[in-house]
Amino acid sequence: MENQKILEELNELIEGETRSFRDYINLVMLHRKAIIIITLLILSAAIIYAVASKNIYKSVTVMKIMPPKGSILDAGIFEEFANNQNDRYIANEIELLKSYTIREYVAKAVIDSFNTDRDSSNYYLVYSHDFFNSDKPALLDEITLAEMFSRKVDIAQKSGLDYIEIAIESPSPKEAYVMASAYADVYKEYNLGENRRQVSNVTKFLEAQKQDRYHQLEGIEDSLKFYKLVAGVVQLDEQATNLISNISDFEARKNASGIDMAIAKETLVRLQNEMKKRDPSLSQYMAGKSSEPYIQMLQEQIAKLETQRDLALSNTKFASQNKTLVDEYNNQIVELKTKLDNHLSSYQSKVLSSSPEEIKELTKEIFEEEVKLQAATASYNQLSSFLKDYETKFNNLPQATLELARFERKRIALEKLYSLLEEKYQEAVINEQSIPGNVIVVDKARIPLLPSKPNRMLIIIIGLFAGIGISFGYIIVLSYFNTTIKTPEDIQKKNINILGWIPQFNGEAKESEFIVSSNPKSIPSESYRTIRTRVQFSRPGSGIKTILVTSALPQEGKTTTSVNL
Repeated sequence: MENQKILEELNELIEGETRSFRDYINLVMLHRKAIIIITLLILSAAIIYAVASKNIYKSVTVMKIMPPKGSILDAGIFEEFANNQNDRYIANEIELLKSYTIREYVAKAVIDSFNTDRDSSNYYLVYSHDFFNSDKPALLDEITLAEMFSRKVDIAQKSGLDYIEIAIESPSPKEAYVMASAYADVYKEYNLGENRRQVSNVTKFLEAQKQDRYHQLEGIEDSLKFYKLVAGVVQLDEQATNLISNISDFEARKNASGIDMAIAKETLVRLQNEMKKRDPSLSQYMAGKSSEPYIQMLQEQIAKLETQRDLALSNTKFASQNKTLVDEYNNQIVELKTKLDNHLSSYQSKVLSSSPEEIKELTKEIFEEEVKLQAATASYNQLSSFLKDYETKFNNLPQATLELARFERKRIALEKLYSLLEEKYQEAVINEQSIPGNVIVVDKARIPLLPSKPNRMLIIIIGLFAGIGISFGYIIVLSYFNTTIKTPEDIQKKNINILGWIPQFNGEAKESEFIVSSNPKSIPSESYRTIRTRVQFSRPGSGIKTILVTSALPQEGKTTTSVNL
């Protein structure tokens, strides 16, 4: 019974708190002034904010990123995995764009553009807007500007595409354009430099070697000229000249092979260091992958045949007889190179198929450089072996011409080596310039004509609805804590019997208080008569002698009700 009583009281409480739509309408009408005032205040604040807000301009540049092409192993069943690799590559490039290195380069480019632009009013973000130094804003340094880019620049990949969008916002349309353009240009140059880095290193190495050999050649020419003046020897005989020409030719080729070895070693060391940075545990994976005996044997045979062919070509006395021999050498060299290429291709496929996916491309580069190094080493060793025989013949020259022959030999060898270096250097420069980047600026940044922010109309609309919502919430909370009786329905909800309702009428004049007498046909008079009748019949068994009319506050109609009853 006690639980049932508690449930009944709870139901009565819930029913008493339930509001109908009419209750809310009455609530709004009762507090309409408060709703209007609160709504107008919030709407006014929204209008002031919308008008006072600075225009923000957005400049956008779009770049297409072309991921590196995979090998034949990426096709077929690996196609879906390759697509995932492309997405990962794009994600890595986005992180590169967000890196401090790129942001620092962009900051330098923006500051350079600022220094060349005569109109400083085109810039806003490059200044330090300190409240205490608002009259003279200071120019940001590169470090601070780079940090600012991490907050102001939005970099994102377009969904499902190999496109990256870079968006920059600024109160100045020109500044937004300059920064977006600088970001695209810096990244494109950085990407191009990374793609050309290996060839660029080779180009720099060849340039240094070329300059070094040029200075050596100048020195030996000066020494030769001085020796001829002192010794009085002008020229060598034909035998010595031919011998020196052959020796210098092979010596130049040997030095060229040595340079190829140095280039391959330098590139190989760089690639191996990169492998160690990615994963030290994988650095030993490629050790000796290209050191297969069959590959080394083919490379040594090719180097030996090429040296013998060059030796036959250098013998001009038997040129007609040597032509057949040279053709035979060439045929053998082509045959061996074909075997080597086929074997390298199949062997490389086996190596790459067993390589971890994250180092597959790097594995391929290391394998190719090791093959180049072995080929250059085989050629260098063969040329060194042939030069030993020529050294013996050279040392048997007459003593009178031996010193001059040595000078001539060095000069001719350096001339040929310098020519080879110049040729290789020009070839490396052309190769470097011909390597494209994998970034294409599809949509260049432009100076925005209209601001992207703020959306003043949207701010005002939000302010209007916010004002209505806040004011309505205010009256709901106010009504929740206000327990006074405001409508007849409030009395009914309290389960109190109602004798009648008296409509509102003007009772300020004294003669209008006795409305039952002054206006007996009015609605209030009828209401009073109804209440009087109900009071008289409320206790039919006994007569009513005294009626108490009371209320919580004065001026609520107690006297008027008593008079009319």
